[in-house]
Amino acid sequence: MTKPPENPSQDLIQERVKRDPATGASVLLTAMPGSRGLLTFPGFATLLL
Repeated sequence: MTKPPENPSQDLIQERVKRDPATGASVLLTAMPGSRGLLTFPGFATLLL
């Protein structure tokens, strides 16, 4: 007997899109610290100058 999926809506979305959600997550995980650093650096420069 097969085990029912824990999150059926996620399985349905993955079947329709035919992509692994981890691929999109890796892009976000890389972009978030980069954009945060890009915004923080000019802020500190403004305070120091």
